[in-house]
Amino acid sequence: MELFYVYNNKAKRIEVGGFKDKKSAKVKRNELNKPLLEKYTKTNKPKKDSMPPYIVKKGKDHIHYD
Repeated sequence: MELFYVYNNKAKRIEVGGFKDKKSAKVKRNELNKPLLEKYTKTNKPKKDSMPPYIVKKGKDHIHYD
């Protein structure tokens, strides 16, 4: 059952799938984005084009899947 998955927005592919709840998918997403976000501080924010590539999307088994 795949309700949520972590998607690499730059490579256009699914990195990790099979999450039953959004909270666990967000934990994995934050873990993948951590090396990219360490260099940014509160005053030194990333530009829109250099935002972290990993996002959480709805899986095929989600009731609101597009």
